[in-house]
Amino acid sequence: MVLTITAPDGSIQKKELTLGVRATSGPVTTSRLIPLPAGKTVSIEDSYF
Repeated sequence: MVLTITAPDGSIQKKELTLGVRATSGPVTTSRLIPLPAGKTVSIEDSYF
């Protein structure tokens, strides 16, 4: 973005500004519950994700 200011005496000042752009919404997270009975084990493989 270029900001241009003209003073009353006609002199011009220009400044180039870089603006960061952010996503319009925050990241979306999800969760899943995996039942795990007492004393048992569970394996989560890549295919689950």
